Amino acid sequence: MKIHIHFKFVDGPWGGSNSFLKTLEEWFGGQGDIEIVDSIDKECDIVLLNNWSCGAGGMINVKKIKKVRSRKNRPIIVHRLDGIRSLYTDKPDRESDKILF
Repeated sequence: MKIHIHFKFVDGPWGGSNSFLKTLEEWFGGQGDIEIVDSIDKECDIVLLNNWSCGAGGMINVKKIKKVRSRKNRPIIVHRLDGIRSLYTDKPDRESDKILF
């Protein structure tokens, strides 16, 4: 199985999503039957999205995700919904507070 984690990792501390997804990628890499794909443009079976962020200040490009879904092999899109930011911080995050399907 080929998995792409759509997130740009940062070395060192960079929030919970960065730590969680790095650990998840390391765990996947230790499984004999899972291959980590380093680009969303390459063929894969699963694309893991993290909330609306793709790391280091970037936001997910919805048009690009729709293009991935139109591929012949049509990978499964797994969208990890993080907590609603306005519930645990005083910084509102309009994108995080919406759920789009």
